[in-house]
Amino acid sequence: MEESTSTPAFKIGLSLAGAVSAGAYTAGVLDFLIEALDCWTVAQTRGDAVPTHRVSLEAVAGASAGSLCAALLAIVLPYRFPHVRVAANGALQMQEGASAPDNPLYHGWVEAIDIRQLLSTSDLARGEFDSLLNCEAIDACVQHFLRYSGERQTRPYVARPFVARMALGNLRGVPYRIDFRGNKTINDEAMIEHSDHQSFLVGGDPACTVPAYLSTHARLAAESHTDLARWQALGDAAVASGAFPLFLKPRLITREVADYGWRHLVDSGVPGVALTAIPPAWKNPQAPPSPYAFACIDAGMYNNEPFELAHEVIAGGPGKSVPHAAEAADGAVLMIAPFVSTPHDGAEPVTKIDPQTQRPRLHLPPLQQLMPLFWSLIMQSRFKPLDLAMAYDESVYSRFVIAPTLSKAPEASSEWIAGGALQGFLGFFCEDFRKHDFQLGRRNCQQFLREHFTLPADNPIVRAGYAALDDSSLARFRNEAGQLPIIPLIDRVAIDEELMAWPAGRFATQPLMPAIQKRLDAIFQLHRKQALAAVKPWLQRTVLGMAMSLSWAMLGRPLLKKHIAATIEKALHAQAL
Repeated sequence: MEESTSTPAFKIGLSLAGAVSAGAYTAGVLDFLIEALDCWTVAQTRGDAVPTHRVSLEAVAGASAGSLCAALLAIVLPYRFPHVRVAANGALQMQEGASAPDNPLYHGWVEAIDIRQLLSTSDLARGEFDSLLNCEAIDACVQHFLRYSGERQTRPYVARPFVARMALGNLRGVPYRIDFRGNKTINDEAMIEHSDHQSFLVGGDPACTVPAYLSTHARLAAESHTDLARWQALGDAAVASGAFPLFLKPRLITREVADYGWRHLVDSGVPGVALTAIPPAWKNPQAPPSPYAFACIDAGMYNNEPFELAHEVIAGGPGKSVPHAAEAADGAVLMIAPFVSTPHDGAEPVTKIDPQTQRPRLHLPPLQQLMPLFWSLIMQSRFKPLDLAMAYDESVYSRFVIAPTLSKAPEASSEWIAGGALQGFLGFFCEDFRKHDFQLGRRNCQQFLREHFTLPADNPIVRAGYAALDDSSLARFRNEAGQLPIIPLIDRVAIDEELMAWPAGRFATQPLMPAIQKRLDAIFQLHRKQALAAVKPWLQRTVLGMAMSLSWAMLGRPLLKKHIAATIEKALHAQAL
């Protein structure tokens, strides 16, 4: 991106990890980040004694719930919106005349979606069963926020165009040819890539020239409600990115096959030309599938922390990198990762004594292997040791992580966030859980900007920005290590954010069980109807129907309800809730 002035600017990209209901934490971080940048900008405009350097918010990349947060961020950036603080007792603190629904980040993640909506049966009325939970409320929210508008606000720290990238889990996959030396008829192979993404350029002059690697990004107007038809693709991508397998329905994405240019690059070997794009190996390269359509599931299964999608933008393109050293750092990726839990040793395997050898042997029947395999694949996709190690390395200034920490969670709790159990679904069960996590996001972002998102005083960007401040002014900005904030906290955002009390005892399982039973019964009745439709003899159909209903009433429903209730109670206990 080109800079509009000669003032040094520190480039920022955001990587928003998958989070399920813990998207409330990410939303809180974003809410505070925008408020802090706005306060600083206003102070600069007034000519206050504040740092004068600039930052440039260049890109956001999201996966799963992080994509929905990224979409909301892209939607609200052109507008002035009220910020939400949650007091220790859970009361909302907002400017006079404002209400929570005016803030899409808070309303979308804390108020708009609840487990009771996800358990409703309206989605089954058309005679199809797409997922264990009803996704209509999610769709309605996205449509509502795409139409959001408000008082316009210029934010000079937002690059235009602003790059928004949504990670996707592509079940169809994109083929790439791998040519080996030797017998080509045997070794001419294609490998299929399922970790996908869809990208957009938001705002800016539609006629402006962008680098080649951005040329396939869809161009959108800055304000979503003025360009609904094109912004719908961004909304669809955000929802598809969070299509959690089994629980949230898979989505259909249809796009231009040309979007897959500039995905993978190699050294061109041509003087003056650094990189060459590797084209997909479609079966018929002269007539590739167009439009290209595929089913999408949760991006977190493949790329839960899309760091590289944001890094590429602030680095200036593929194959480039951002300086890591403190004295040269001019950009960084901020990774917002709600699922950095307290260390634990995991569950020990269940064993039995083999009667023949008298030695312990693993007891893991085939059906009991499925869920551990499923969750282990998700957790493995979140494990990026290099990126995480560099984010935590205090000598690296090109990537940082904002993760949940130091809430009022009891020592017995397994997560700092309230909604972290049930693989992140627990937050949907109680608004107070989501409210707590939103405020923790604000609090953690404040502490991060004050203490950790800093540079040594001899870095050229902060040296120029803080040059006009006297010693007393500098002293109020320096952190304990003597470094200076990249984003200084000015005025109201410098006042310590409160921590909401741990929301223990705010949710009871039993009152929810009738809604759970209603959805279970509706799913069973739909399955029963579809199964009986294939049975033609009247008597056989009647007997089979009665047997299915009796089995469900006597065995299936009671066992499922008992298991679900026990699972919820176990999650609440694990979180000391």
